[in-house]
Amino acid sequence: MSIQDQTLHIQGRLPQLQWPPVTGKIKEMRPTRKIPSDIFTDLAQMANGAASALGSLRSEMDVIRAGRADRQAAASGSVPREDFDAALSRIEALAARIAVLETRLNASAKTKTRPARAAKAKSAKKTKQT
Repeated sequence: MSIQDQTLHIQGRLPQLQWPPVTGKIKEMRPTRKIPSDIFTDLAQMANGAASALGSLRSEMDVIRAGRADRQAAASGSVPREDFDAALSRIEALAARIAVLETRLNASAKTKTRPARAAKAKSAKKTKQT
């Protein structure tokens, strides 16, 4: 700017120059201040993000805790719950099978009676010998 332009600018006769110079269409300026609904939307999105992060943190902590419990149980020599339940169900099945076999054995023992020795036959043999 020349000295003359600066003097006119100070007096208010010359419009203020913009840098960079505007060429073509002049765009409408947006207000820099957000309206309250945008602020509340941003706060809601931030709260949702925080809740999601806490939820994933909780699930990660559960996985870590379960892993530690499994390692501690293995170190102490105890059996995992799934193995214990499987063994218990197998024992119950075997107990039921034994009960069925015992009832069959008792039933067959009752139906089969030993033939009584004929006392007459023995005595007859003894008498023949004498």
